[in-house]
Amino acid sequence: MIKVIEGELSAKGIRFAIVASRFNRFISERLLEGAIDCIAKIAYETGTPTSFGIITADSTDQAMDRAGLKSGNKGWDAALSAIEMVNLLKKIK
Repeated sequence: MIKVIEGELSAKGIRFAIVASRFNRFISERLLEGAIDCIAKIAYETGTPTSFGIITADSTDQAMDRAGLKSGNKGWDAALSAIEMVNLLKKIK
């Protein structure tokens, strides 16, 4: 039988950061590449669970939809994923 371990959606005792920025595409793509590399390196070197969520939009209407008007808040979904990952790692260790 397969053992199922699930994370919890409680952020009690967990520290995390959310960063949002707005620049032109040339700058933001370069920053994004650096952030992705750094987050992967931190996760690998420290064993610390890391999660990275990026929300892109081609228009203001699309951005509003992804912020919760039509398809749920994608930023909220990314934060929940990070919280669940931390709690899952606690259970595994």
